[in-house]
Amino acid sequence: MTNELANRWRDQWQSSTSSPDVFTFLNKNASASAAEKVNVILVDQAKRWQTPEPLRVDDYLNWVSELADDEQAVCQIVAGEFESRLACETKPNDSF
Repeated sequence: MTNELANRWRDQWQSSTSSPDVFTFLNKNASASAAEKVNVILVDQAKRWQTPEPLRVDDYLNWVSELADDEQAVCQIVAGEFESRLACETKPNDSF
């Protein structure tokens, strides 16, 4: 599931020469819904796990703390990390 905010974040990744700051982007879009924020995080995970500087589920939930109490959001972010690790051939393990 994509949306305008996630597409804007994808565009930032594609036009950047280094890893853009997802948390600054989300702070600038603080009025976005939980679903929109999760979609941005899923795009970020897919891109960031292809770099030497991936973020883990806990990193996202610490910075976007309103999602930590949303069970569906947490499950989507965990699944996103799992899928991103598989896509870049980084073996998922118990250290989510």
